[in-house]
Amino acid sequence: MVPIHIERILFHFQNSQDQVVLGIGDQKYTYGELNSRVQSIALGLRNIEEKRIGLFLESSVEAYASIVACWLMGKSYVILPPKYPFERIQKIIHQGDIRTIIGLRSALPDEFEKLELSFLDLEKLNAFEKDFNFSTSMELDEAYVLFTSGTTGEPKGVPISHANLANFVAAFLDLGYDLNHEDRFLQMFELTFDLSIMSYLIPMVLGASFYLINQQKIKSIAIYEVLEIQEITFALMVPSVVKTMEPYLKDEILGKVKYTQFCGEALMTSQVKSWQKICPNSDIDNVYGPTEATIYCTRYRVPRGLPIKNWNGLVCIGQPMFGTDLCIMNEELLIGGAQVTHGYLKVPRENQPFEVIQETSYYRTGDLATKVDSDFYCLGRLDRQVKIQGFRVELSEIEYAFQKLFPEHEAVVLFFRQDVQEKLILCILDPKNKRTEIEIFNQLKAVLPSYMIPQQIRKFENWLLNSNGKIDRKQLENEFLHSKG
Repeated sequence: MVPIHIERILFHFQNSQDQVVLGIGDQKYTYGELNSRVQSIALGLRNIEEKRIGLFLESSVEAYASIVACWLMGKSYVILPPKYPFERIQKIIHQGDIRTIIGLRSALPDEFEKLELSFLDLEKLNAFEKDFNFSTSMELDEAYVLFTSGTTGEPKGVPISHANLANFVAAFLDLGYDLNHEDRFLQMFELTFDLSIMSYLIPMVLGASFYLINQQKIKSIAIYEVLEIQEITFALMVPSVVKTMEPYLKDEILGKVKYTQFCGEALMTSQVKSWQKICPNSDIDNVYGPTEATIYCTRYRVPRGLPIKNWNGLVCIGQPMFGTDLCIMNEELLIGGAQVTHGYLKVPRENQPFEVIQETSYYRTGDLATKVDSDFYCLGRLDRQVKIQGFRVELSEIEYAFQKLFPEHEAVVLFFRQDVQEKLILCILDPKNKRTEIEIFNQLKAVLPSYMIPQQIRKFENWLLNSNGKIDRKQLENEFLHSKG
């Protein structure tokens, strides 16, 4: 049986050839043009036995064509980002047992020569060759492997099957969005981030289009330009971009956006209110899920004109989507169901974060959670729950207290323990230097116990963001550590 996402992509290749599928700046590509590239790459893969293919490609039409070609040839893909250090790419190649790479020979660093890999050079393929036929009897198992950072410093491979992916597509369609081939999706993520998969896959399932941001520009400006110029109707974003976009928006209104999903970080009520001003016509959903549960697996619809369900300012993550089951054990959120991976590559099962409950396997997320009535709340990472002077403290509670006092700002709290010394650092986004440190300290002292008062405040004009647009907490920590020598 052909998975729903493969079936729908093939349908639009055949029946929507003149419809735009992808926009990159001023360049538009139709389903017919993408199909031609897919066919030529599929032909290049026909004599390759390996099931897992490395893609040494940036986000581009060649990258998306290569992904679809891998799937149509019964293969999975692993992204090998050209900007990664060679040592990390080498580790991913080893962990993923990759023997064949797709890319542009001219962009391949000399170090790859010593790896003895097969290389499919896209520059030498005939983009107009068309004698490829997809076999519906072909076995389709693994769809992709994403590598996350492991606690040991080694990359951890998360394999996601076509069955996992098909269940995500079915669950997405079950959410009831009013979408069709005329809709335009934002694709703001690098291909190593699993939110990118929703951003290109769902449009192709619908016969719609998706648009990339300009990676050479400041991310917040690039996102705004695509939202406005391409008249995006569906945007999946990380919450961090809301505050970073505000200085560039001024009184601008993005009236074409019908739906906004936020994922990848905790969503704050203050961020929702800011986005409602920017996109007054958009429904807003908070969606949640780790890579191990295929993109996301819960949804909370923010009501219009009614109180937002939240816990210390953290917006509710709602209820599980179709096919997903959630439970809480020892305050930790566990996820089971059809979207959950079977386990990491090359990691003994006893060392993996899975729990069998009544013969069902659940993934232990490491997220602190609670449930009120039928709704779940993600309260942050268990590893962001710290002990200060013997008291258990949620760092997000301090962030929330700050934002209630100063709703126009955002805050990140860092905790350091060196020997017996404990220190809380309050990092705030204050581009116009509106607040004095004395003012902040005095107001925090009025609402927080003494052991939760930060010892130091750092101001930033712009957040340090990682490649996926999230606040880069590790880089913030490094900035502090380096400044202290």
